[in-house]
Amino acid sequence: MSDQETQDTPLAQARQRLARLEELSERQAQAMRGNLRFWAIRWIVAFGVIAAVTLSTGQYFWLWWAGALVAGSTLAAMLGTKLALRRKTDSTRAEVARLETMLRAAEAEREADS
Repeated sequence: MSDQETQDTPLAQARQRLARLEELSERQAQAMRGNLRFWAIRWIVAFGVIAAVTLSTGQYFWLWWAGALVAGSTLAAMLGTKLALRRKTDSTRAEVARLETMLRAAEAEREADS
């Protein structure tokens, strides 16, 4: 088999896809740590501002609920993205393992026929 034919096989394509996904997953994990830090800092500041506004005016207590809703939504979105990427990586890893098993079985069958 030539190098081009080897790259065009379903197994080779799946391996390339898995390598790209794992690289993306690693970069996403690093970015997630930074995003979580910035998220925490942003909401510490935001809730500090909300506290200052509500304490100084005695009004606008709804800001607590609005801030909690937005903070929770943004956190859920970040974690949902991480979960989706992990699921995609896991399914691709399982696909590669299935293809490797099929390939080994076909090679063993071909050797047995020889």
